[in-house]
Amino acid sequence: RDATVRTMSATDPDLALNQTLAYAITGGNSNGKFSIDPNSGEIKVVGTLDREAPGLTLNSDGTGLITLTVTVYDRNNTKGTDPLVLKSSTAVTVTITDANDNQPLFTTTSVRSKLAESTAVGTVAATLTATDKDIGTNAALVYTLQGISNTSGDFAVNPTTGVVTVARLLNAEVKAFYTLSVKVQ
Repeated sequence: RDATVRTMSATDPDLALNQTLAYAITGGNSNGKFSIDPNSGEIKVVGTLDREAPGLTLNSDGTGLITLTVTVYDRNNTKGTDPLVLKSSTAVTVTITDANDNQPLFTTTSVRSKLAESTAVGTVAATLTATDKDIGTNAALVYTLQGISNTSGDFAVNPTTGVVTVARLLNAEVKAFYTLSVKVQ
């Protein structure tokens, strides 16, 4: 917020008072996220920008794009009928990069698996999947086992794939039931 996007610049070949210009955002700002100083042409962010906001145009690399129309007006039209009749417009494209502002979410809240105690080490017990609305490195997921039910290290989770595997031979006489908690961040 309050960051300067850019400062517009225009010239008027008229002399003295007839060179007075006024800037306005005349398109692409329906959400009111930008303002422009009518005298200096400085465009500022006045609202929160979010790459994942609905209706935002996404570039092929996943960055968001907002195209503003900026119009400069000649304030001192010598005809006297409409002091803002002489004008020129240009497009200003604002690129919105991703911020790590979304938490990952699992696609299911629980998974049940049934394994025999003769299950081989390395066997897949469950495959967990999560998604993140962010992109690039901001969307990188890391899975970890949580809680006290795996203190013996009977299971492991691949930190990048979310695949839970048997890490040690299971013994139903020692432990017949496991509740594992997996965290993704």
